[in-house]
Amino acid sequence: MALFLVIVNYIAALVAVQLLRGDFGNDTTVNFGEVFNSFLAMYQVFSSENWVDVLYGAAMAEVPLGQTVIVLIFIAAWMLFANCKLILHSAVRVY
Repeated sequence: MALFLVIVNYIAALVAVQLLRGDFGNDTTVNFGEVFNSFLAMYQVFSSENWVDVLYGAAMAEVPLGQTVIVLIFIAAWMLFANCKLILHSAVRVY
């Protein structure tokens, strides 16, 4: 299960890099400029620890480009998918 979550997190990070690369300034903590930073941001959203900071930062960076709704849906969908998958796996144990 852990390997699956790492792989899915990596895929979400790749999508986020393609969606958000270059839209953030260099002064932000999580800027999605590299895959490693994007992986950490997607893991932060997955762990739900200050995930709204990533959400609001991405939304504010996309306002001039008009892609705010797409980014908000992507990050919120990742939050819901990652956490629902974890909850479902822990609720339904197959022995």
